[in-house]
Amino acid sequence: MALNISSFKIDLEVETEGYWHELDDSRICIARLGNPRYKRLVRERLAPHLRKRMSEEQQDHTLGVILGETILLGWENVEEDGKELPFNKETAIRLMTSPEYKDFRDVIVYLAEREEFYRRDYIEACKKKSLSG
Repeated sequence: MALNISSFKIDLEVETEGYWHELDDSRICIARLGNPRYKRLVRERLAPHLRKRMSEEQQDHTLGVILGETILLGWENVEEDGKELPFNKETAIRLMTSPEYKDFRDVIVYLAEREEFYRRDYIEACKKKSLSG
């Protein structure tokens, strides 16, 4: 059987605007790692540091800020310490830069790297499934 190259088409809007993932009873909107906003911000934030070495802490913090601004785009029904946690950019950045939430950040990055969530075929199949179910 021939490789259907069309199966690799991505939804450019979803890549940047995010795909809604269901985690437990919550939903989290995550854009694809490497989307145009992400790339632009990486260039802006890291370019000044190309000639001098950043510490590991600085690198982690800068990456966390970039993730909070361009990858973690929203959530619904999320709590912190038993209290509802409304989404805003400041909270997203706080969670992405906090060493205490490293595992949460790793989940966000893992989902942002999974190309199938941003492929047109996958998105269409999910839409059909939700309409029929």
